[in-house]
Formats: sequence, C-alpha cells, structure tokens
Amino acid sequence: MSSRALARPLARPLALALACVMAAAPAFAVNLGAAQSLAYSPGGLTYAEARGYMPGLDQVTFEKADANGDGVIEGSEWPVLQSLYNALYRSR
Repeated sequence: MSSRALARPLARPLALALACVMAAAPAFAVNLGAAQSLAYSPGGLTYAEARGYMPGLDQVTFEKADANGDGVIEGSEWPVLQSLYNALYRSR
C-alpha cells in the first residue's frame, strides 16, 4: 500500500480538527500582547517565558509549535502556539 493511500484516511479527520482549532481560537482569545511582542522580537520567546504568560502550558505543546526545533518561538511560529494554547487550555 502506498504512503498516499495510507495518508488518505487521515486527511479528512486532520482537516476537521484543524478547522475546529482555527474556529475556536477567536472564541478563546487570550490577551497575550507581551508574549506576542517577545515572540516577534529578536531572540523570540523561550518555554520558560511562555509559561509565565500561558498558565498550564506544557513542554510538548510548546515543542509542537516550535517548527524549527530551536527551543524558541519566533514570530512566524507564534500564531501556532497561540492557537494550540487557546484550543487545548483555554477551553477547559
């Protein structure tokens, strides 16, 4: 079985999950102006800094948003971290 055939059954549920996260983000928006400013500044936002602004944030969620794996959230990675945080932590 090809990798394309294996991925096909997952495409629809993943697309639905992504749509749900994106739709929920505005409803659970967090006022994280200071954290966002750090993410867009030189040096970015470390996990320790993010925890100060995002109560309950765990290392795994931070690492999922850190696309390049450098341990720092830069501006381009910020929307992913904020969306994950809103969907996973603010909806509780």
